[in-house]
Amino acid sequence: MFKHLPVGKKIASIFSCIVALLVAVAFLISAEIDLVRKEIVNLTDSTLPSVAQVEALRYELSTIRTGQYAILTYEDEHQAYQHIERVDRQVLMVNQMLKRMTPLSLPIMSSRCLTVLFRRGKSTKTR
Repeated sequence: MFKHLPVGKKIASIFSCIVALLVAVAFLISAEIDLVRKEIVNLTDSTLPSVAQVEALRYELSTIRTGQYAILTYEDEHQAYQHIERVDRQVLMVNQMLKRMTPLSLPIMSSRCLTVLFRRGKSTKTR
């Protein structure tokens, strides 16, 4: 097929084949770039804010747990109840955060449980 063509036309046909391949590869790359762009928009619009919310929730839960353990160390009952009220406010705030994130909420130790634990701890200290 190419035997009878002059050298100039052979070179031109090879270059046109290469250009056709480059155009096809360019269209494939363009389609893949659009797909990646859509995935990045999905990541930045939904996933990253969710990660930030979970990180804030994790911080609040650790603060609550630290406060609950601190309550057990108080010997003054008035001071302990003030701290229990503060922890209760934090628990309410975390429950609101959870309701905004999902319909399920995690069980967090209530003030009633803390009061019982405080009284048990106080009774063992006086013995």
